[in-house]
Amino acid sequence: MLLEGSCNLDQNQNEPNEDIRYDWNLVLEESDKPQQQLHFENTRTVTFVAPYVSFDPGRSDNKTYSCLVFKVVATDKDTNLKSESSFVTVIVKMIHRALVLQGGGSLGAYEVGVYKALCEQLTEQDKKNNVRHNRPLFDIVAGTSIGAVNAALIVHSVKHSNIIKVNDNNLEGIPEDVWKKSVRELERFWDEITFPISVFENQAFQMWWNLLHYNTSNFHEMLRYYDETFKKYSCIPSKVDPEFNLWNPFYLFTRQDMYTPSADAETARRYFSWLYFPYLFPNRIITPNFLQPDSKFFTHIPQFARFDNSFLAKAIKEKGFWDSEKDPIKTNFQNGEPRLLVVAVDVLDATSPVTFDSYMCCSRYKDGRNSSIHPTDDDGGGGKIESEHIIQYQDGITIKHISASMSPHNVIEYPSLEDEQGEGNTKRYFWDGAYLSNTPLRELLHLHRYYWYSIHNGEDNKNNNELIRTAEQNENNTSAIATHADALDKELYVPHLEVYIVNLYPAVDQEQNTPPQDPDRIQDRELEIRFHDKTTYDVKVAEMITDYLILHGQMKNLAEKYIGVYDENQKMQEFQREYQNLLNGLTHSQERKNNSTYVDGSKHQGDITALRKNQRTYRDLIEGRFDIAKILYINRKEDKNTIFGKAADFSRETMIKSKTQGYRDTYDAFALNGMASESYRILNS
Repeated sequence: MLLEGSCNLDQNQNEPNEDIRYDWNLVLEESDKPQQQLHFENTRTVTFVAPYVSFDPGRSDNKTYSCLVFKVVATDKDTNLKSESSFVTVIVKMIHRALVLQGGGSLGAYEVGVYKALCEQLTEQDKKNNVRHNRPLFDIVAGTSIGAVNAALIVHSVKHSNIIKVNDNNLEGIPEDVWKKSVRELERFWDEITFPISVFENQAFQMWWNLLHYNTSNFHEMLRYYDETFKKYSCIPSKVDPEFNLWNPFYLFTRQDMYTPSADAETARRYFSWLYFPYLFPNRIITPNFLQPDSKFFTHIPQFARFDNSFLAKAIKEKGFWDSEKDPIKTNFQNGEPRLLVVAVDVLDATSPVTFDSYMCCSRYKDGRNSSIHPTDDDGGGGKIESEHIIQYQDGITIKHISASMSPHNVIEYPSLEDEQGEGNTKRYFWDGAYLSNTPLRELLHLHRYYWYSIHNGEDNKNNNELIRTAEQNENNTSAIATHADALDKELYVPHLEVYIVNLYPAVDQEQNTPPQDPDRIQDRELEIRFHDKTTYDVKVAEMITDYLILHGQMKNLAEKYIGVYDENQKMQEFQREYQNLLNGLTHSQERKNNSTYVDGSKHQGDITALRKNQRTYRDLIEGRFDIAKILYINRKEDKNTIFGKAADFSRETMIKSKTQGYRDTYDAFALNGMASESYRILNS
């Protein structure tokens, strides 16, 4: 890390005053691995290696940061006149590693390969950098739909393994062993729910479809050649005007541009495996589609079919992967357990996604249909209090929450959970979270800040004030350290994030140069566009917020610097008072509702009227912020054999190919982006 000193005698902004001497002393260190005594003499700029923020699963008071306080004194070399002691507070924050898993049915096998490669690569990276001892390989695992299933199985495996290791007091090598076991468990799960379908994998099937593909491709090429060469001499129009075929349901059959070559053997295998798989016995995933009668219009236009996906939840329990009734997932940072986030959609109130959280075990989201005005005793006015839905699960996340995340609109029975604050019907019904957030990065960022900013800041601030007082007593000639309690504010305790996102639906079609023509590929591409990763904007906003916060801090330091030139304490106090009043002022924007309840029922310290009216203060905009130190996307690429029903192709061969592709793509992504970002090295040195 780098620190640079300055004083009011530095009149020239371009060149520092060489007649000023700066002496630095480390007077306070809150770190599990103390530094050697840091003392720098006669140097304006100092550099040192910051302490790594370690973790001990045997303790219950682990913190997400280390705190250093330096005393700096400036001396005029000509007159030997010394300045009063100034104190510089340095906070080194922990970086939490997050894994984000998309929804996509059988494409979840791709995530298995990605997860396996990530465990290998990150374990090796951590060993090389000598970091994350006894820390989870991933601090947060978030998922939607099948991503929620994979995430739950990962966290359950890690949680169960961690408990065994800690109880045995065998902490050496925990992360690597635990996460390797979770990889094996996830692979075993996918082996269990997929089947080989030999009828579509034999040579006769392959030869027939390859021959058909070859002949129809040649015929299609002949039609294209005819269009390009002879159509200008023909009296037969190549396309019939649809205006004259309004009553002809077979109109498109008369257009040669609507014909495409037949599928090849691999594409046909995937297609018929998708159609055939629900009829296999014993079924471990889904039933076939059942046509629902149209008793409303009696036309069956469009046809609507429904299916049952409860078999997957039963298989998870019966095959011994997770009995959620006996062992719900409730995790805790102090136990070294990863946080599980699962996203779903309220069918009747899709105002925002609903996120189930294994740390807080309660989800709160705005009731989009109701808001009410209630008078308050404090101001006698009418503060606007919006109604909310509250889903409590104090024992932890169960298979019901996972089912809520993975059930699309055409399942026979919609998953439901009780609303603690509902009026009348207290049940809330849920659909697949992919409809609102197939890549739950935004929910992860929001809940990450909320948990560490709103829940942990109170106790940490109390402890830091004690440390400040201790350092003050040790120096016993100054009270200046106490003024640096401001620097140890809530904003400093939200850990930075390192994020890995698995994108199952590609935004870019790299196999085609023209729009799709055949019905299967048209529908397939529509799904890709609907469910592909859309978090680029969220990342840009996060980066812009960081830039604005840096600018805010630099402008504040600049103002203090030039006020200090005149050495007017009264002016500085007036500036600080007006600055704090500004931070407590109300913004024009409406505060976004939390997706999780306040565990202790408390609210943010500050203007109670603003809280009552659900408005932000300017302080809310600058406190509790964190950086995305690194983000890596692992993007699944489509091949020429893609089909519309790829999310329901649970054949063993497709699963193995998807898993292998995910494994290779992850290694390619690491090779392209490097093993570790510079920001990671700086913050965790």
